[in-house]
Amino acid sequence: MRLPPSSLVAIAVAVCLAGGCGDSHKPGDAGARDAGPRDTGPRDAGPRDAGPDNACVVPADCAWGEIDHEILARTDCICIFGCPSLPQSRATVERRQRQHLALCDPTRDGMGNPCPIDDCIGPPPLDCVGNVCVPVAD
Repeated sequence: MRLPPSSLVAIAVAVCLAGGCGDSHKPGDAGARDAGPRDTGPRDAGPRDAGPDNACVVPADCAWGEIDHEILARTDCICIFGCPSLPQSRATVERRQRQHLALCDPTRDGMGNPCPIDDCIGPPPLDCVGNVCVPVAD
């Protein structure tokens, strides 16, 4: 039996909320996080299979991201402009930022090209609608 993606997200979130995700922090530990959907697996720059990039249960699970793919090698590196435009889960944004910090030179892309400087306007707030992070409509 094949479940639709939205059912899989709901199941994964339910398992995480029940304590089945791989975050070993206990309340009061340095770096402990609030309850809610969590990144799975050890704390390194490696990939995770944590569901869709923009899965959520509540709006606080959402964040604006700038990296649209996992960074598994230097050649995956992109220039970061500080202009997040991708509605993503907070776990996805944080994981990809850790990957970028661990593997990338902030002044060069994965092909060695220099990164330009850019200005941008801040994005609108995000909401969680149907277990997906989406921009709040004006």
